[in-house]
Amino acid sequence: MLDVLPPDVRAAFKQSGKPVTTEVLLSMAMYRGPYMPAAMAAEYERHFPGWGTRMLELTEKQVSHRQQLERAQLERSENRMDFGQRLTFATAGLCILAAMVVLITAPPSWYSSIAALGLVVVGVGGPAVARIIATSFKWPHQKPDGKTP
Repeated sequence: MLDVLPPDVRAAFKQSGKPVTTEVLLSMAMYRGPYMPAAMAAEYERHFPGWGTRMLELTEKQVSHRQQLERAQLERSENRMDFGQRLTFATAGLCILAAMVVLITAPPSWYSSIAALGLVVVGVGGPAVARIIATSFKWPHQKPDGKTP
C-alpha cells in the first residue's frame, strides 16, 4: 500500500515505526427534481465544456418529441371518435330507411310493424346500448378504475 506514496512520504512512515492505517472517505449527494444543483452542474461543465448546453438541447428535443407524440395521439383519438359518430349516424339512418321500406313494401300487418319497430330500435338505440355496455363492462385486462394498462 505504501508503494503508491511518494518516496519521501514513504520514508517518513517507515522512520516513525508506527503502523500505517488506510481510511477511505466516500461522499454521496442526492437531489430531487429534474435538475441537479447549480454547483454540481458547474462542476460537470468544468470537466466537460459544453455539457450544460448539450443537456439543455437534449431536454428541449425530448420535450418537443413528447409534445408531438401527445398531439398525434390526441388527433388519432379525435379521428376515431369522429368516425364512430359518422358510422353511428349512418347505421341509424340505414335502419330507419330499412324500417320505412318494410312498412311501405310489406303487406300491412302487426308483424311488419314489429319488424319496422325492431329495425328502428336496433338502429337508433343499438350503438348507444353498445357504448354503455362497453364502458361499464370490466374486461379482464382492465384496471379497477376501468382504464386499460
